[in-house]
Amino acid sequence: KKAYFLSFCGPVVFEIATALLAPRTVKAVTWEELQEALSNHYAPKPSRVARRHAFRRRIQGEGETINDYIAALRSTALQCNFRDQRELDDMLLDQLICGVKDRRLQRRLLAKRDIDLNQAIEEAQAAEMSTTSAAELLLASPLGGKTSSTVHSEEAVLEEEEEDEEETIDRIRNLLRSQR
Repeated sequence: KKAYFLSFCGPVVFEIATALLAPRTVKAVTWEELQEALSNHYAPKPSRVARRHAFRRRIQGEGETINDYIAALRSTALQCNFRDQRELDDMLLDQLICGVKDRRLQRRLLAKRDIDLNQAIEEAQAAEMSTTSAAELLLASPLGGKTSSTVHSEEAVLEEEEEDEEETIDRIRNLLRSQR
């Protein structure tokens, strides 16, 4: 396999392999060692810290369902080498709460003293389903039975609440950072 590969890899790859394996020669190493050296060069594995950083930066995307977000978190967490299932669940719970886009849900989850990952997932799924159902009901009737002035008044109140929510979220994030 090694001889076949070396005969077709081209001079650039051969030079890189020679440099990576020095002081040993390409002929002196096994096929597995050659594969590993070239794999590490062309597709290096990110460090554990880099993978965990990517995990902690993962937030729910616009239009991403809660189930898709949780699946993406789990997939990203697989690369993080958490010690055990308990640590994995704790990290998933923390990131679910920090990264969920629904700020009202986030506040509810943060307010709970003892919540585990499964409870948080159930509550997030229920919140998403109720939001979707409410939106469908509103779409079924023009203005949801309200006048345009009522709608504009409610929009102003919601904007104020969103500003308050953002301040609360910033305080919580700063608190979490200071605990690390």
